Amino acid sequence: MTIRLTMLAIAITGVCANAAAQTPSAPAPKVDPAVLYEQAYKYYSGEGAPRDAVKAVAMYRQAADLGHTDAMLRLGYLYENGKAVPLDHAQAAEWYRRASDLGQSQAMFMLGVCYWAGRGVPLDQIEAHRWINLAATHAVGRDQDIAVNARTALERVMTPDQIEDAKKRARDWQSAIGKRKGQ
Repeated sequence: MTIRLTMLAIAITGVCANAAAQTPSAPAPKVDPAVLYEQAYKYYSGEGAPRDAVKAVAMYRQAADLGHTDAMLRLGYLYENGKAVPLDHAQAAEWYRRASDLGQSQAMFMLGVCYWAGRGVPLDQIEAHRWINLAATHAVGRDQDIAVNARTALERVMTPDQIEDAKKRARDWQSAIGKRKGQ
């Protein structure tokens, strides 16, 4: 009798395991990158959550990997200043570039500054002008004023040919973005 019960239990376990394996699993819940970004900020600042820089950086990175441009900008800032991550200007410039390529105007400005100073990227006034010019075009309010003033200051140390080259690169970038967006 005991052997029969054991055999029955084994058979039932096998049937249940097969049924569980064949049952479609529910889709993973969608993660909202904006919510991740807000939670990361709370962990980083300690406002509304216990301060935890490691958790904040992981959440910023997850939001950035999901396309959240402000999270990319924030990661660039953290790497540029060695806050909660090792100081790494190349990594900062890369995060600024990723956000810039998605139209984040503050990241465009910061990437331009990186090129202007040769921080994390080669020193290149033409690239600096291109990104600062794009920031001036896409930014609003005070950010736009800052970008326009920086562009003007940069133009004072550039030749007319360099300025024209930078403007052409900016136009080409705008055109490429327009094509990607189907405009």
